[in-house]
Amino acid sequence: MTKEKASSEKESTLKLDHTKDNCDGSFDPKNGSAGVGIVVRNGEGKLVNGSGLRIEAASALEAEAKALLEAGRLAQASGGTNAIFETDSEELFYALATVKRRRGENRACIVGCQKPFAKSGRG
Repeated sequence: MTKEKASSEKESTLKLDHTKDNCDGSFDPKNGSAGVGIVVRNGEGKLVNGSGLRIEAASALEAEAKALLEAGRLAQASGGTNAIFETDSEELFYALATVKRRRGENRACIVGCQKPFAKSGRG
């Protein structure tokens, strides 16, 4: 089975009323540049929205969190009520799971990342 076919079959297992929102953030500590990329696919695996933006961020974690926020915004703009968000950032996943125990500058960023999802019932 080819990688493309496996990916296509995996996408088709989504319910038709769901979107799958892949998001990624990038940060270069040498010059402080950052960006995010988001792809939103419907339950049939078809592209329905996407975005690539330069952003301001102070860390890789902040860039990943801002990518997730942008993915949430695009999911709402795409009309989806059931979104599955995917990130490759283990650090962001852990930060969201342990936000109550976090301290320091990244805590505000992570709390800010959770708020829109809590309001929409997606968090």
